[in-house]
Amino acid sequence: MTTYDRKGIKIGDYVDYSPDEKEEGYLLLTKYSGYEDEQLINQDKNMKWQVLRIYEDNSIDLIGTAENSASTVGLCGALGYNNGVYLLDDICKNLYSKGDIIARSVDLADMEYWMTQSINGINARNSYIFADTNTKYSESKQYIGNATYRPDIYEKVENENDAYYIAPTEETYEPKKANPDDILTTQQTYYEIEINSENYDDGAKVLFSDEWYWIASRCIRCDSTRAYFGIRYANSGIHGNGLFFSDTGEGRTKGHLRPIVHIESYIEITPCIGENRIDNMHKINL
Repeated sequence: MTTYDRKGIKIGDYVDYSPDEKEEGYLLLTKYSGYEDEQLINQDKNMKWQVLRIYEDNSIDLIGTAENSASTVGLCGALGYNNGVYLLDDICKNLYSKGDIIARSVDLADMEYWMTQSINGINARNSYIFADTNTKYSESKQYIGNATYRPDIYEKVENENDAYYIAPTEETYEPKKANPDDILTTQQTYYEIEINSENYDDGAKVLFSDEWYWIASRCIRCDSTRAYFGIRYANSGIHGNGLFFSDTGEGRTKGHLRPIVHIESYIEITPCIGENRIDNMHKINL
């Protein structure tokens, strides 16, 4: 099988990838998202695609831009936390795949790969302290009694990027009724750092955005009186939104999708002539 080198192609370059056209959107039901409204999420036909990563075998990850509102998704509560990773991946798969090329959402592994390539990214993550409680990244905190509720998926998976479900759940949280002796032990996995070259190396060219976008990964923030269970998101920095609180409170957020597609090394990409721009992209031959 022929494989192609990627000379002339750089991180951040635009490639003219076009997913299979979808005239019907993805209907996201409230019973899965937790959001108050049903959402019809349409394919963003104006989405542009940039090179996020070039692998040693010359395969490439392309990531969609986050500028347009057609791919905005709302999540809320325990349902949003439980189903968020599954839903973000499933929506991307349905709207942005092309034949055997299966789209998924950007996740934390994509972000943290670039942190490992940078001079400061992993150190910035590991040294992050949530100022309100002086809780450091990866530090544990305990809650008792009425602050011990946890989403159904909690402690069922170790990998925060794992969708876990093969279909979205309608289960919300447990225990259904707390008692004074209940204990919840959580670990702070939430952190905030800027998306710049110091923390993300060349990946910052692509991962930085003026728009909020979802990262298909769960996180936990340890507040003083309750734990915040959320899904990560980013714009000029990486953050996370509290969707369900361990005292049964809720949060809601809307964010853009950023789908990723993996282009194998046997798929030819012809570099553009001259400077790579939105109006002068590399051509993918599919």
